[in-house]
Amino acid sequence: MDEALRAGRMSVDQEQEFSAVFRRERGRLRNFIRKRVANEGDAEDILQEVFSELVESYRLMRPVEQVGAWLFRVARNRITDLFRKTRTQPRGIDVADPDTDDGLGVLEELLPSPAAGPEAAYARSVLLDELEAALEELPAAQREAFVAHALEGRSFKQLAAETGVSVNTLLSRKHYAEHVSKPFYPALEKFITGGPVVAMVVEGLEAIRVVREMLGPTSGLKAPAGTIRGDFSSSRQMNLVHASDGLEAAQREIPLYFTEVELCSYVPTFAQWLKAPDEQ
Repeated sequence: MDEALRAGRMSVDQEQEFSAVFRRERGRLRNFIRKRVANEGDAEDILQEVFSELVESYRLMRPVEQVGAWLFRVARNRITDLFRKTRTQPRGIDVADPDTDDGLGVLEELLPSPAAGPEAAYARSVLLDELEAALEELPAAQREAFVAHALEGRSFKQLAAETGVSVNTLLSRKHYAEHVSKPFYPALEKFITGGPVVAMVVEGLEAIRVVREMLGPTSGLKAPAGTIRGDFSSSRQMNLVHASDGLEAAQREIPLYFTEVELCSYVPTFAQWLKAPDEQ
């Protein structure tokens, strides 16, 4: 890191400030990188690049707010660059952890092994190319959240602590991934993160259809009286309430909010009065 300091030619005050940041964040940042990069040399190179970029910001008089979060964001970008360059996935969390939000684990476990033969190696290459192309289409904030959460296995709580972005905002960016690039999304994100969100999982006979009919059409202006949107909403974009539109969507959305240990299936005492014995 002395090379970075000499190359930057910072003022005495800047050097002191940088040294304090370096001492405070070096260990945590090194551990963060090493958990995701298998090769120790590559990890040290990334660590050097991150702090060199911070020196450059000081030298060019570009103030960095929330420097800790900034360092981790730059490190994630460098790790992603390495991932794209080498076509190998950085290491992530190997075992299911109740603090992680979706339990996807490392990408390596989901891809065909190159040791399984030419066909597996080709399939792996195609999947990685498709993943890279899809990532390029995402806005920067959405891409960072996806890579850190889905590929690196970071929990939303960890990301919120590192970036300063609230858990609700990170959740909304992943939940509404298909809308993030649309013009109306910033207002939608501000709306759905402006207050508490109550999440629930409903189980029962035709649960998806019944719940969606209780909600009413997306536009509150068109929703019938007696539905939740009809009684409490007058907007289409300001999504007062959301429900999965099918089983596949439910399977994707539920892990955003709950771990498996938080879900309890039970039979209410009054269940016998809700449906006939032959209704399944």
